[in-house]
Amino acid sequence: MPWHPWQSWRRSPQERELERLIKTGFARFGYSREQEVAAAEDWLAAWGLFTTMLTPDIRAVPAFYHAHPKVRIDLEHWLMHLDMVLHNAGMEEASYHIERLRISREYQRLFPEMDANTRVHICRAEGEALWELGRQSEAEAVYHQLVATLPDQAWGYIGWADQYSLFRDRAHNYARAETLLKQALSRLHLDDRPSVLERLIDLYDAWNRPEDIPPLEQELTALRGPPGGRAPRDA
Repeated sequence: MPWHPWQSWRRSPQERELERLIKTGFARFGYSREQEVAAAEDWLAAWGLFTTMLTPDIRAVPAFYHAHPKVRIDLEHWLMHLDMVLHNAGMEEASYHIERLRISREYQRLFPEMDANTRVHICRAEGEALWELGRQSEAEAVYHQLVATLPDQAWGYIGWADQYSLFRDRAHNYARAETLLKQALSRLHLDDRPSVLERLIDLYDAWNRPEDIPPLEQELTALRGPPGGRAPRDA
């Protein structure tokens, strides 16, 4: 068969199937828990296919596009949502926490050159999955290593403190959460001090310690401006 220039832009069967699975999952995402479980299955299949398309020289997600330039999916956007879907599906079926743990560890192994923000997100996913599975000591080790490796990344401390203070289905240890958030605030070059201050304000509110809130609110206002101009909180 003669070669035509348009053939260079044809996607491989793997590339087409990867896009199909990811798009199908997004079509289900956010509608109901049942739909998110279905999205989790689509995206677990997509993850399996995605990993077969990797080569040893792909050490960060952006490098995938150089090997597969015809893929028209924002993979980093998808991978962040994959983690979210597995967390939500895990609320229905614990096996999805196991899958979330597996993928977070595979991600770290496959993409050792990820940036700091991505590393925090993926390590938090690993720690959260371990905690949900009742493996608290292993989760503690993950968080400890995260903040030791990236001590100026606020969301490592926030993610760790949340395990002690945020979730309604487990016993709270507000003192431990306070210690972790104050540890973050002790860093001179912390990347997101306002978010830590907000978490600590919420903590003192839940802990019924209103007297500790005003100085934190004053600092937060100085950093972010009056309440009408504050950016929305991260989840």
